[in-house]
Amino acid sequence: MNQISSSWSLFWKVFFPTFYLVFFGLGNLIFWLSNLENYDQSELLTNKLIFGLAFVLGALLFSRTLWKLKRVDMDDQYVYVSNYFKTAKYSFDQIERITENKFLSRKIVRVYLTGKGVFGNRFGFVPDRVRYDHFFKAHEILSQLYR
Repeated sequence: MNQISSSWSLFWKVFFPTFYLVFFGLGNLIFWLSNLENYDQSELLTNKLIFGLAFVLGALLFSRTLWKLKRVDMDDQYVYVSNYFKTAKYSFDQIERITENKFLSRKIVRVYLTGKGVFGNRFGFVPDRVRYDHFFKAHEILSQLYR
């Protein structure tokens, strides 16, 4: 079994969003609860709203993108997909197509399944460039699914 997803997957899925939400959330909380009497109150309210909106938009962005990333391993017959708590196994004939997109200057690979799987009918991962390319060159059936 070969790990196809990058070792950075755990960082992008767990650590980066956690640090962002914890530190930005604490900063936001301190900003909203602090008593800043020396500042223009209308300007202060505007800054608080912008800061709060940035926190909420970041949380929404993470929930729609990064938290959905998976760890992917493959062998000659199957794709193993994990969310670090449970693992699903799919054969190559269960894959409908494979696409690539860019997000935060990283490539995100999306795999679409022919039916509904454990994690839905699609999953995404951050590929390790060398292992991913090597594995796809060695398995023509996967190269044919790539669009």
